[in-house]
Amino acid sequence: MRSKLAPPLTLTLALVGLLVLVPGAASNAAPNAWDAPITISTAGENAFDPQLVTDGTTITATWRRFDGTNFLVQTSSSTDGGTTWSEPVNLSTAGQDAFDPQLVTDGTTITATWRRFDGTNEIIQTSSSTDGGTTWSEPVNLSTAGQDAFEPQLVTDGTTITATWTRFDGTNFLVQTSSSTDGGTTWSEPVNLSTAGQDAFGPQLVTDGTTITATWTRSDGTNFLVQTSSSTDGGTTWSEPVNLSTAGQDASGPQLVTDGTTITATWTRFDGGNFRTQVSSFTPVAPVAPAPELAATGLGDPTTTLGVLALILMLGGITVLGARTMTQRTAQHLSPRP
Repeated sequence: MRSKLAPPLTLTLALVGLLVLVPGAASNAAPNAWDAPITISTAGENAFDPQLVTDGTTITATWRRFDGTNFLVQTSSSTDGGTTWSEPVNLSTAGQDAFDPQLVTDGTTITATWRRFDGTNEIIQTSSSTDGGTTWSEPVNLSTAGQDAFEPQLVTDGTTITATWTRFDGTNFLVQTSSSTDGGTTWSEPVNLSTAGQDAFGPQLVTDGTTITATWTRSDGTNFLVQTSSSTDGGTTWSEPVNLSTAGQDASGPQLVTDGTTITATWTRFDGGNFRTQVSSFTPVAPVAPAPELAATGLGDPTTTLGVLALILMLGGITVLGARTMTQRTAQHLSPRP
């Protein structure tokens, strides 16, 4: 006799089938799988230092590759989520070594930067694409020739592209910057961010769409400090450098991030016994519009002043005929009545 507590055979089989068919009913679901690796650099020579950027539709990669004689900066793009990639395109000109590629996109223009040897010195160059990486502009020199420049970085707020790098001035290394408001076609003259007289290096950039902020490491003559500077006019002018790390011990390796409101920096600093990670945040205040210049309106003249007051009274529903000086109005008010 079948026990009243035993489930019917059909119910038991149904429950077993449910456990088999429902993922995760008996165990955790399998993790998401990654696609098989795809090689996008050409075989036959070494390639290094890949970087990636995406505008939500196109993924663009860049790297440096040896061509048998020199290192070139190359690029390739994908419009199907990384399934297939275009044939590699050379960004840097052959004949000399190029290194340190970086990428940024504003959704319309993809901009790359790198350092390249010009036969005498290392210079910072850039190129842009407005067709998703299919074609690229001729390389443009960002740093001034005559001295070495390296460590390029890029950022864009959708309107202005800003680059920064480290350049030797003949005595020390300085952090410099340049900006473009026409999609990388033309660039402003380089501006020094760090103060001359001591070495500065390792620049980083971030923007919240209004304020561009740079940070770097600079020697104060005794130790290395982390410093920062900001621009609210698209990189045309920059604030005086501010020390983020405390003097007295070495600090280096700054990084920046923003959530659109607060800019946060982090770096490593020696505390006398160990290297510690430190952080600091900054919330930019929107610039206040200047007050209108009253002198330009001629409000210093009493007659004109009464004319303006008459206009204000008219707007309030009271009509004032004529404009008389304050002296005339006062004399009439104080004169004895007959």
